Amino acid sequence: MPEKITGDENLFKELGSLQEKVLFFLAENSENHKQAIQQGTNHPADQYGSISKAVDALDKSGFIRSKTAKSQKKVEIRLYSCTEEGILYSLAKNPSANIPKVLSACKDAEFCKQFSALYAVWGHDHFRMFLNDIGEFLPMIHNKGLEYAYPYLIMKMARQLQSIDPKTRKKNVKAAIQQFPKAKDMVKEMQDNLKDLV
Repeated sequence: MPEKITGDENLFKELGSLQEKVLFFLAENSENHKQAIQQGTNHPADQYGSISKAVDALDKSGFIRSKTAKSQKKVEIRLYSCTEEGILYSLAKNPSANIPKVLSACKDAEFCKQFSALYAVWGHDHFRMFLNDIGEFLPMIHNKGLEYAYPYLIMKMARQLQSIDPKTRKKNVKAAIQQFPKAKDMVKEMQDNLKDLV
């Protein structure tokens, strides 16, 4: 995995608009080379250098990764795709993301399979609320990892579910527990800890 640029362990850098454009494109169109990224983002042909810099910065910061491949002309090229953190950033920060397309393009990431199952049960609107919550926790995910952020996401999700009718809430919670079985234990432990404090 590429070394993340952090400077200090709590730094989380919001991406620039061109970097976001590249990342959002790769989230929906995995394994592309720089010229395909330039064409796919409709970036001017005479500004290839700026696309190249944006791709390199994303690669260095850990939002995307690359692998070596051969082109049709048997020339060595680099293909880029999103890391788990890049996928999460794209889903959380791109309000017009084609969520099913991202989850399908990035299906090798375990959580994308889980998110696809949740999306199928929750529907677009409720799942979009969940993605907005993920956006708040991107710095924590960046610094500590998704596993560390799960309990906080679950608590935030539980709060959001209060605004949904009881039948839908029950269906959504059941789907979440099926996809994230550790979540039930985490919530129970939190409840026990709160009881001890109160």
